[in-house]
Amino acid sequence: MCKFVLEGQISNTNAIRHTIRITEFSKYFPKKNIVVEDLSNGSERFPVRVVNDVDDSAIDKFVYTTRVVDRTGILAARNNDMVVYCLCIGDCLLECQCSSGVYDNKGHIRGPSLDWAFLECSSACACSMRCGNRVAQKGATYAVEIYRTCDNRGWAVRALRSIPCGAFIGEYTGELLNEFEANERSDSYLFETAVGENNYTIDARLYGNFTRFINHSCEPNAKVGLVVWDSQVEQLSHICIFATRNISKGEEITISYGENWWGTKVTMNVFNLEVFDTKNPTRTLIILDGISGDDSILEIKKRIAQRNQKLTVERQSIRLEPRGKAVTNDRNIKDLGLSAQNAQLYLKDLGPQIAWKTVFLMEYAGPFFIYPIFYFRPSVVYGSDVSGDINLAVTLACLCWLVHYAKRLFETQFIHRFSNGTMPRFNLFKNCCYYWGFSAFVSYFVNHPLFTPPLFGSTQIYLGLIGFAISEFGNFSIHILLRNLRSEGTHERRIPFPDGNPMSLLFNLVSCPNYTYEVTAWLCFSFMVQSLPNVKLFVRDNVSSKIQHLLETSLFKFDCLAVEVICIPRENEDWGTADVLRYYAAKINKDFIVISDDFISDANLHPMVDQFRAHKAKFSCLLSEYCVTGLVPGPKIKRSKGSIFLYILGGCISFSLFFQNFNFISTINKKQFNHQNIFPHINTIKCMTYIVPRVDASIIARANNIGAYFEVNKAILKSLSRISLRICPGRSFDFKTTGISSGESLVANDAEISSRVVLKRSLIGDKCHIGEKTRVQGSLIMEEVRIGKCVNISQSIICPGVEIEDNAEVINCIVVCGQKITAKCELWRSLDDLKVLAKVQDDIIEADDNSEWTTG
Repeated sequence: MCKFVLEGQISNTNAIRHTIRITEFSKYFPKKNIVVEDLSNGSERFPVRVVNDVDDSAIDKFVYTTRVVDRTGILAARNNDMVVYCLCIGDCLLECQCSSGVYDNKGHIRGPSLDWAFLECSSACACSMRCGNRVAQKGATYAVEIYRTCDNRGWAVRALRSIPCGAFIGEYTGELLNEFEANERSDSYLFETAVGENNYTIDARLYGNFTRFINHSCEPNAKVGLVVWDSQVEQLSHICIFATRNISKGEEITISYGENWWGTKVTMNVFNLEVFDTKNPTRTLIILDGISGDDSILEIKKRIAQRNQKLTVERQSIRLEPRGKAVTNDRNIKDLGLSAQNAQLYLKDLGPQIAWKTVFLMEYAGPFFIYPIFYFRPSVVYGSDVSGDINLAVTLACLCWLVHYAKRLFETQFIHRFSNGTMPRFNLFKNCCYYWGFSAFVSYFVNHPLFTPPLFGSTQIYLGLIGFAISEFGNFSIHILLRNLRSEGTHERRIPFPDGNPMSLLFNLVSCPNYTYEVTAWLCFSFMVQSLPNVKLFVRDNVSSKIQHLLETSLFKFDCLAVEVICIPRENEDWGTADVLRYYAAKINKDFIVISDDFISDANLHPMVDQFRAHKAKFSCLLSEYCVTGLVPGPKIKRSKGSIFLYILGGCISFSLFFQNFNFISTINKKQFNHQNIFPHINTIKCMTYIVPRVDASIIARANNIGAYFEVNKAILKSLSRISLRICPGRSFDFKTTGISSGESLVANDAEISSRVVLKRSLIGDKCHIGEKTRVQGSLIMEEVRIGKCVNISQSIICPGVEIEDNAEVINCIVVCGQKITAKCELWRSLDDLKVLAKVQDDIIEADDNSEWTTG
């Protein structure tokens, strides 16, 4: 006798009995890899364990029942008149009219008795339940176990104790179906029976017990028989299984799928289907038994989901090959060309799923609520000092944005009909990051306090608004048309054509007008809020046409800039920067940068702009201790040291006030270079200076003299490829083959350079001619200059059309257009009380001098 100890308090008596039975059973049959402890949930006299030591497969979901399920009311509609019954007291005698004599005294059936249906005592009989003619109706008594086979035969049933020959094993239970219902079923769990004289079918796929897992064998150890024990006239023939020989403990219980008692209602062969993992094609996920050709992919997915609750129908993608396309749910197995002997499919786990509508609502709701934060609460994003009027373009942009995403939310809820119910759950995070992040990005710049109005004003704004509205209406119209192409709840696909709405005429030109309208709407939105950087060039009136021509060349053409050329009349050519800004102040309505035309640098101006914005200054200038300088040709004059050549001004500054106090720049300059930080306030105007660190700029120069000009050229030639690919680097010479040395010089492609010429840090213009053995150092030679042999030119500017003959020497001079310098005779010239012979030096040769210079 075994003793058992129950821990805890259990008030349910049946639960106590069931727990004791499982504990006692497990003591004699130790656990292996038990999937289910008791599949019958206590409805059998023994726990029906499910064991799987082969793979990860699980039992198909079904309702365990020990009786036939009359779901359609077939048995309830029977005639209730009593049939034959006995009046035996105690156990029935052999001469009892109910007894067929098929059972021996141990309740075992005699072999030949299974060839026909036989009776057991019914509920109308007077005998007790201990009657020897009541065996099958009392249920299974021999413990069995369901286990997973290792030879791809699916699940099977084996005895957990020895079963003698003729012993009752179990009744085949399930759902009772009429002939019409049975023909609609396409599974392998159908068993023919009868109620009275009418034929019916037992289907154990959705309802059943352990007998539904008993397999076929050509040499079975059990057999099926029909047993009747109902008291009504129309008796149900119960399908019962009896042992035909002694079955050992652990031996599989099998029957023969013969036509005598086993009838199937499917027209095609039934086979097993093996499902592999697409990530590891050699790994078997699930083996489905009882598959017929009429089963659809959707039914296969449902059965997989029953076996593995993690793999819901929505997250399964069934394929014929590991990397093939997904098979649609409406396809049948017989249409896939699978072999019944080796049928296999591949399953890709799409991961946790989420409804399409949920994803769309979430990703569209973000932009709808994020954008207004930047518009209505700019202080939250840009700081508490935000002030000023909001531009019309910014207001209309906010309105357009909200209308667009309100339309999208409405369409998601009431218009769109999704072909797929779900998508991977990760898409929610990915889509929301894109839409929410893009919304914050756009709204940050459009609603920024420093937003500049569109270049063409209200005309540009309203044109963009009209285009946006038309495109949004067109997009909405196409969505309505596409919705009407598909009936609700279907996957129907039809080709769209234009309807009565003129916006649908775009179908004649493109296949997806909804996307065309969507793209057009955002282009119009961008056009409405677009603001190109504006550059104003103030030039002399007589050179404006040349400047305009240069701006149209590839060297100066920038699509991202709006360049406006403003001509200064000839009578005002002597104006300085302050005069120009004061005169054109009415045209300036935003912050702007003033850059002198002689300022040359590769310095990064972003820190200066950031400083200006961070301190909300009205003026900021750029200074540097490392400006490029050099010798200046011509007469020696005293030049000021250190100058401002770039500064930023606030658009709303009072120019009269500012330029009346312009002399404060020199104060800033002096104190900055003494390494003192000073932020002067003149009439509450905050002014800043930015000193360029040496590491942030390789070139900083004001090229207003020849020395600085050539120093800049020297630096630019060294880093020309880094500065700009648009600037032509000029000609290069091989000294070994040409004898020409052109170090740090820029030579025009059509300049004619003779042999043994030395060029250092100089610029040679178009159509120039330089004779042999000439030396040019630190000089600017402009267009169409002719230079003879053995000429020495140093630190000079030679203007177009100048002619210099052989052996001349020009040092520190500026030679204006059309002059001629020869070396045939001597010439004395007075210059600063100094006598100069045989060369031109430290002078400016102009048109009012002698038409011909001779250096002797």
